[in-house]
Amino acid sequence: LQSFHPGTTVEEVQAKTGWTLRLADDYTETVPPSAEELKVIRECDPQGKWTR
Repeated sequence: LQSFHPGTTVEEVQAKTGWTLRLADDYTETVPPSAEELKVIRECDPQGKWTR
C-alpha cells in the first residue's frame, strides 16, 4: 500500500482487502486533487460516471 484516502486508516483498508497488504516504507495519506486536476476530471467525466 502506497497511500490511503483521507478519512480512512490503514487498518480499515486492510479489513476490506482479501489479502495481507504490504505497506510501503513511506506510505502516507493520499493527497487530494488540486483545483486544476478536479477541473480536468470534471471536463473528462461531466456526467460523473467514473468519479462518483
